[in-house]
Amino acid sequence: MRFFGELGELVSVLYKQGHYFEIFPYSELVINQTVKGDMNFRIFESMMCGACLLTEEGGNGLTDLFTPGEHLLTYRRNDAADAATKITEALADTSRTRALARQGRDEVLRAHTSRHRAARILEILSTLEKKTLHMKRFCWATNFSVLSSRLRKLDSSYARQSLVYCLRVVESALQHGETLIDEVAMYVVHACCTYDRELQATAGMRLLDKLVEAYPNISIVKVAAVRAALNRGEYDRAERFARELSADIPQNTYRKVETAMTVLLKDVEERLAE
Repeated sequence: MRFFGELGELVSVLYKQGHYFEIFPYSELVINQTVKGDMNFRIFESMMCGACLLTEEGGNGLTDLFTPGEHLLTYRRNDAADAATKITEALADTSRTRALARQGRDEVLRAHTSRHRAARILEILSTLEKKTLHMKRFCWATNFSVLSSRLRKLDSSYARQSLVYCLRVVESALQHGETLIDEVAMYVVHACCTYDRELQATAGMRLLDKLVEAYPNISIVKVAAVRAALNRGEYDRAERFARELSADIPQNTYRKVETAMTVLLKDVEERLAE
């Protein structure tokens, strides 16, 4: 507002808030000053309304779209004296000012309406290559796990349903041979364990069995599989996984597995609660 205050002391100028379309069509000149040298909507709004635009100079791409002296007028940024001089000159030669206004409006209609912008966006999008996301379903599973946690305090039935969808999506990810990484595996393991606890079921454990066979290099999954095997009394299976995890004796590995699972599940719970 400082700029307009200084400008108002040099020339008669109207500045106010309100609907631009109630003022711009009846104006000889519209004066534009940006916040940070940006290409704001006022540039296009004023020209489209048929007013001659007086806007600040700047390296914001303005001259890539319009030509000063042909489509609009410019002044030095924050220079009220320069702007006042340009205003006085423009109002002294209204025929030239109105010609600039017509040329500016014609240029906006020719290349700078919302239809032109939409067409340009579609043109750019059409050149993009579709990328294959190699863990799309596992990411969906993570979302369902998060949703289940969010719903638990609101509606337990919907929370359980989200867990059901989570496990279904994990099954689908397995079938499609998707990539699994440790960060996502944490949520998948958490969902499997939570599913069995909440629904008094064993589907989560069975799914962990499939995961450990499909992703033998994901330690988080193998740790969960050891615990699941011990819970089912499948000690041979638990021992096999334990020896793959560590060269230590299985009994020591089992204690470490229990600690690791406690930490992992607590960590995921804390993340889900954020």
